[in-house]
Amino acid sequence: MPRKILRSVGHAYSGLKYAFRTERNIRLFVSTYTLLVLLAFLFQFGTSEWLAFLLSGSLFLSTELLNTGLERIVDVVDDHCKQAHQSHCFTALKHTKDIAASASLISLAVVIVMVLILFVPHIKMLANTL
Repeated sequence: MPRKILRSVGHAYSGLKYAFRTERNIRLFVSTYTLLVLLAFLFQFGTSEWLAFLLSGSLFLSTELLNTGLERIVDVVDDHCKQAHQSHCFTALKHTKDIAASASLISLAVVIVMVLILFVPHIKMLANTL
């Protein structure tokens, strides 16, 4: 692999480690999602179920990572505005953070709906066999 690609992968891995270490929501999602992956293996998901499950999970994780990055940038700008006594910035920065958080919320809602659609039939089938 070319050196630039390896360096890029290293930076991405570093960012993922940092986000996992500092973001409670990401840790909570990854631990919950890991349990759901094990359950999906138990239920023997088909290819289309796996695709839907993995796509929805990666959508949320990607959105949450982007939200985290954007929050860090906004925090730096916020600190700069405070030092420069530019109070007009604060409302725009708050809206920016709120909009990014709403993107995470929407992608989480997609995951929850997808989990319900995929897992409930398997759970019902399991309950009927008991």
